[in-house]
Amino acid sequence: MKPILIVDDDPGLQEMLQATLEYEGYTVFIAEDGQKALAVAEQEHPGLVLLDLMMPRMDGRAFMAELERRGLRGEMAVLVVSADRHAKEIAEGLNVDGLILKPFDVPEFMAAVHQMAR
Repeated sequence: MKPILIVDDDPGLQEMLQATLEYEGYTVFIAEDGQKALAVAEQEHPGLVLLDLMMPRMDGRAFMAELERRGLRGEMAVLVVSADRHAKEIAEGLNVDGLILKPFDVPEFMAAVHQMAR
């Protein structure tokens, strides 16, 4: 099972997601913005990226553009996890594999993760 990369600037959400995913047996990496996430993606080659859209320094849109530009997308699934009121429209334009709106139901979230994790 490939690792999961959480890209979100909310420390509370990072901690909750990491604990939940590790309990389910996943290896988890965390980046608080798109710039740090690109470095992790290059080094760790996650099977799934859980991507927030609204972050400082490099947001989710810029991260996806750079991921594609660098040829890092490959087999990686991307699940947008966002509270942005335009998340659905943004996600549709980003070539992502799914969308979960914050706040979310944990069992629903985990079902999406299990389906997309590669």
